[in-house]
This record gives sequence, C-alpha cells and structure tokens, in this order.
Amino acid sequence: MAVTSDLQTSSELKGLALPALHGPGGLFESKGEADVAFGDLLIALFTPIGGRFMARSFGGTLHDLLFETLPGEFSLVDAAIKDTARKNLPHVTVTRTRIREAATGKGIEIEIFFRVNSSREVERNQTVLIPKTFVSPQAAGGV
Repeated sequence: MAVTSDLQTSSELKGLALPALHGPGGLFESKGEADVAFGDLLIALFTPIGGRFMARSFGGTLHDLLFETLPGEFSLVDAAIKDTARKNLPHVTVTRTRIREAATGKGIEIEIFFRVNSSREVERNQTVLIPKTFVSPQAAGGV
C-alpha cells in the first residue's frame, strides 16, 4: 500500500504570507511562493539582529537605520536590504531596490525587486511604505 503525504515539498513554498491581509480567501488564505518569500523578507528586514531568542543572528539592520539620520541617497538602506536577504534568506535574491520619499510626503517608499531562487519565475517587485513616524526627519529626505 503506497503512503502519500500531504506535506509540501521544499520547492513548492506555499503557505501563510505575512503580513496577513484580509482577502477573498479570508485572513489566512494560502499564498504563492513569491508572496511567501516577500513575507519572509519583510520579517527578516524588520527583525533587529539579536531580537530572536533562539536565533540571535537572524534579522537585519534596516530597523536601526530608519531611526538614524541617513544621507539622502539611501545607499545604506539598499545595502542593508541586500545583506539581510543574503544572510537570512537563501531562497530569495534581492536584485535591486528603489528607495524614495513617498508621493504623499508621509514617509519613504522602498520598492524591492527580487527573485525566488527555486522558481523559474521572473523578477517580482513589491513596495513597502514606511510611515514618517518610523523614519528620522533626514532619512525621509529632510521632511
């Protein structure tokens, strides 16, 4: 008798994508691999290094940079995003970023272009809006 498993293979990468958003399939609907990978990236980016009790090396420096005075070019933010992905997420490659003041003037927008390494999918991009309350005045272009 053959035994089949309902477990996913590592190449499928489907499951809960964070942050959980209420969609047509409910709050915890299953997401595709690119959405799951982007959720993983957000968690890694906004987890301070040392912030996980059993995984002290997990995380990145982006959280710290957003509260510091940054030069207007955002090269440190770009480097922090790529470095965090390289160190913590072997299944994701960040190819480039575009960081600018939000059109509304209420924060900064970070557009991340990435690929899921286990997929033949083309480059994807997602944008994260960081509200002004989380960014130092000079980090948001002197706003």
